[in-house]
Amino acid sequence: MCRTKLLFIICLALICSLGCKKNDKEKPDYSCNCGQYGENLATFLLDRPLSLMPFYDANKKWGFMDGSGEVIIAPQYHMAYRFSNNRALIVDNSTGKEFVGFLNEEGGMAIQPKYRFIASFFPKEGLLPVGNLQTWKIGFLDRDGNLPIPYQYNLVREFHEGMATVSNGMLQGAIDTQGNLKIPMEYISIGFFTEGLAFVITPLGKHGYINKDNQFVIEGDYTEGGWFVAGLAWVNDPISHKYGFIRKDGSFLVNPVYQAVGTFWEGFAAVKSNSAWGFINNSGAMAIACQFEDVAGGFSEGLAPVKKNGKWGYINFSGSYIINPEFDDADVFVCGIAMVDYIDGTYGFINREGKSVWRSAYNAWKSENFEADKLSCHEDRGGH
Repeated sequence: MCRTKLLFIICLALICSLGCKKNDKEKPDYSCNCGQYGENLATFLLDRPLSLMPFYDANKKWGFMDGSGEVIIAPQYHMAYRFSNNRALIVDNSTGKEFVGFLNEEGGMAIQPKYRFIASFFPKEGLLPVGNLQTWKIGFLDRDGNLPIPYQYNLVREFHEGMATVSNGMLQGAIDTQGNLKIPMEYISIGFFTEGLAFVITPLGKHGYINKDNQFVIEGDYTEGGWFVAGLAWVNDPISHKYGFIRKDGSFLVNPVYQAVGTFWEGFAAVKSNSAWGFINNSGAMAIACQFEDVAGGFSEGLAPVKKNGKWGYINFSGSYIINPEFDDADVFVCGIAMVDYIDGTYGFINREGKSVWRSAYNAWKSENFEADKLSCHEDRGGH
């Protein structure tokens, strides 16, 4: 009898042990520290950037692969965007119509595809604009598919720093994450709140930056104003139509002398002079001489995509090529991976050494959606 009990206990322990081992299996962690050099486009736009990259196959179906090129979510969707806040937008057209839903990191459908008008990324606030096709009004969807802020607006922007621009007519205001109207609808335009400030234009032509209490903090005659990052934002001079950079007290770090500019990412801002692009540092000094035909998204993870002699490559903070110019197009690095287009029409992903992680065996299907999946397409740039 004791032997039977002992056998039972041993079997039970073995079953428990096997079960525990199975349950203890950790799921892969695709997150990364892509902000080690400071704020960049990925850390600004995405909540918890992942190394899961959307890609499409020869049948023009989209799925996701990891940083090693292994397919994690099989291609099956009409379109897919990057993960942010553990959600990735996908477009399903299996019914003959295009509906938008969201996946989780495991590939499960977190929000069923039933929406038609929606933004690309779930921001840090976990609230995303979504439209109602019957009423043509816009509300905000949460990560579980609920609508905590109902359909009621004609125009909105995505949330950033807890505030979102909304409008029901000619004038714009801003709401908080509870849907409370914090900034009255009294402006012609309200930009993103960045470092507590948003660029606004009043009906009487007043320009500048307000805080979240609707107080003007910076006033000027700028026609445009960019995002504040590391205490600096670009602005446009209405007379010369040139761009410079101001501090949060409204004083100029760099006077308006450039044809076009980008945001300060990782301590450097792209600037255009005499039809060529270069970079200044956060002291306003020229760090990398203007010599490039174009730039895309600025520095991210210590590298910036630049175009010269019709081809794209990647430079470091010193302006030296780390990845030689050999691509037809290029995006910023996120989690050590960047999307590139090759001269022969194929596309793929490379690592920080420039080595191919994955490359399509077919010509890339270029479309507006394909280009929009490049993070650099969401850059805040002044001028052209």
